[in-house]
Order: sequence, then C-alpha cells, then structure tokens
Amino acid sequence: MTVGERIKQRRKELGLSADELAEKLNKNRATVYRYESSDIERIPAEVLKPLSEILQVSPEYLMGWSEEEEKNGLDRLVRDIEKDKNIKIEDVLQCSDTIPILNYTENGKMIFNEHLCLSDLHGDFCFKAADNSMSNSQIYAGAIVFIKKTDTIKNKDIVMISLNGKIFIRKYYYYTENQKLILYADNPDFEPMIFIGDEINNIKIIGKAIGCFNNL
Repeated sequence: MTVGERIKQRRKELGLSADELAEKLNKNRATVYRYESSDIERIPAEVLKPLSEILQVSPEYLMGWSEEEEKNGLDRLVRDIEKDKNIKIEDVLQCSDTIPILNYTENGKMIFNEHLCLSDLHGDFCFKAADNSMSNSQIYAGAIVFIKKTDTIKNKDIVMISLNGKIFIRKYYYYTENQKLILYADNPDFEPMIFIGDEINNIKIIGKAIGCFNNL
C-alpha cells in the first residue's frame, strides 16, 4: 500500500471528506488529492506530523515504515505495559475534550476502547479499576480513575504502576533511609506490595490518580 493509499483509506475510515482534511491541514483540496494519488511522494515533515495526528495514526505507519497502526500512541502504551517496557507516557495523546479509558478485554488484553468527555479534570487518560483494592479511597471495581503524568510523587499519593505487565492503583510510601517502597492497598483484603533496593527497578510509576468516578 502506498503512502497516498494509506492517507485515503484512513481519511475514509474516520469519515472525513477531502475538504475537511484540507481545512484541518490548512491546505486546499487539490493538495490533499495530490497526496492521496501520490503525485506528491515526499510529504514534508511539517505536514507529516499534523497529518498523522489528524488521521490518528503514527507517522511511521502513514509512511509505511511500520505495519502496525498505532493510533495516537495509545496502542504503543498498551503494548509497552504488556511487555513491561519503559513506558513513555509522553507518547500518549494529551486529551482536552475527550479522555481515553484503558480497559481489559475478555481475554485479558488491554485496550483504549472508550472515551470520556470530562476535560475539566485535565487527566492524560483514564483507567477502569479492576478490583476493590482501593475501596476505602472510594475507588471501587469499575470506577473510572483519572491519571495524570507527573514526575512529582510524594508519600500518600495514589499512583498507577506497571508490574510484570499488569497495572495497579496503590498508595505510595517511599522510605529513604532504607530504600524501601511500599505500595499499600487501603482495603485490608489486599496485601501491601513491598520493594527494597534494586527491586524498585521492577516497577514503573505511570502517573498519579487525580480523581475518579463510580457508577457511570
């Protein structure tokens, strides 16, 4: 599939007309048609980035450098969580009016397959709590937890972490004197998660919980 064919296919999948795409790109319709027909084979970098954002795919996919259709970096986040890699939240779409929700599918895979229009919370994305481990903080199974990317985590913050390809919501406590990190569930039915020294490197703190909604 050529670059032009990818552009045209993705535009139609999103229900965009050539005129609508042209307007979003600040180009004319003729230029869009030239992209789609491959009359313009070399798309400038200053066009490629906004074009991929409008079409909700990665530039790599659009140019044919990758066969994986990674929409807004969210698929990449899920893949990195599953493989327990160094997760780059900066690759995740920064949301304003629509916030993506991370869910588990029936076969245990993770996918961003819902969106919540609550931009006033300024979350980067949401996570649907899988259990009642944080029920004393009013985070129940099925609650929508708003996660904000931040490098500033302090004791008693409720954080989202990745460990062995799974994600958890826990209360953060770090003890500098003995290099011990304890992640508490505030439901006594769940054991605390304790990491000492180099064991701390086994987890990845994804972000801080800034709010939640129950029974949506």
